[in-house]
Amino acid sequence: MINTYIAGQIYAKISFETTFSQKKVIEKLSDYLSSPDFERIFVLNGYAGTGKTTILSVLVEVLEEMNIKSVLLAPTGRAAKVLARYSGREAQTIHKRIYRERTTADYESRFSLNLNRVQRLRQAMLYILLRLVVLS
Repeated sequence: MINTYIAGQIYAKISFETTFSQKKVIEKLSDYLSSPDFERIFVLNGYAGTGKTTILSVLVEVLEEMNIKSVLLAPTGRAAKVLARYSGREAQTIHKRIYRERTTADYESRFSLNLNRVQRLRQAMLYILLRLVVLS
């Protein structure tokens, strides 16, 4: 089954011994990805340092090997940089992905919804959204 394959690939690429909770996440994530229901969402939450970003980074690598396109999104530019650093891939803010800048004749920037990009959001690919809280 595809879920067993995905889980096995994630385990093979993780560079540390996974905890019981991390194994549970990997199994549930693999089941989610192999489900035929494309309307579902998967929410992964947990405390800092529990391996969320690491698991997602390895997942992106596994998906690339399976020729499944993924898009990495984050709510802020700083969170996008963190996600990009962990995954080794480009990550964008949500706004950059769905809006485009229009410059008026008086050089004021205005933003509008980029309908072409919104339509492409519905294509067959996996969107990974990282919600990261950065405290300074």
